[in-house]
Amino acid sequence: MVDRKNLKHYFLKKILFRVDYAGLLDSDVEKIVSQLRPVFYDAGFINFQEEYNNQLNIQFNIDMFSQSVNASQNDLDKLHIYHFYNEKNENILLSKKYLILDMEINTAGYSFDHYVNVLGETISCLNDVSEYSKPIRIGIQKTNVVYLSDLSIINNYFSKLVFNSEELTNLYKDYTCFNFNSHLDFRKNSMILTCHRNIQEGQMSDEKGEIFTSYQIILDYLVYNENTNDIINLLKDKCSSEEYIKELNDIEFELYKKSLTSEFIEKLKQENFTDYKIGGVI
Repeated sequence: MVDRKNLKHYFLKKILFRVDYAGLLDSDVEKIVSQLRPVFYDAGFINFQEEYNNQLNIQFNIDMFSQSVNASQNDLDKLHIYHFYNEKNENILLSKKYLILDMEINTAGYSFDHYVNVLGETISCLNDVSEYSKPIRIGIQKTNVVYLSDLSIINNYFSKLVFNSEELTNLYKDYTCFNFNSHLDFRKNSMILTCHRNIQEGQMSDEKGEIFTSYQIILDYLVYNENTNDIINLLKDKCSSEEYIKELNDIEFELYKKSLTSEFIEKLKQENFTDYKIGGVI
């Protein structure tokens, strides 16, 4: 069995954790910010500013949480957002509508687990600040990106469950695949898994400045729950919240492992990653 700790390398580029709320006022959030500021600071979010619109332009791919929420631009512009951030492009956004942890992964050594305690404490504060406070959905989205110059070797790295080289290279032999896009949704009780797979042809340059064709491969997985009654029970206290966040994260990791070949996983476990046929692994 492969554990996260076994993997020395990865190609994860972005993590987005979000809890949406109903029943909160700006004054409710203001009450708990003073309580949470030391918590965020101790976790490394040493910078702080207030926003009054959506100028941060957080993008939620694959229609994250859009099934029940249709906020207009004007609604977003009215939000009072408390923004905590660090030097690693990691952000916590807190408003009367949501709690967001947004992480850009640029170097090795990231850890979502490091922030589970902070998220659990924040959720507990949001739940307790008012009798009207109600978490209405929760989810984690992870975006993984690599680059290949030859689609015929894609199954050296990715399982045929997610990409099939025969389909990509031999379905129409006189043609070359330059774009592939697939979107699947699965449900188990109140849990929803959304799997987005994309291949896009483009141009890159090597160290000598010579241009060559490359294919961007994206695995974008979202795990979320929008059954309000379930969520209220699952996030009833700090401990329960942390356990449920870990459960969501574990589901994401299982999806990730199923998407990769055992040979690729073994390479990701090595101290030094030396396969130069695939780009974007850190």
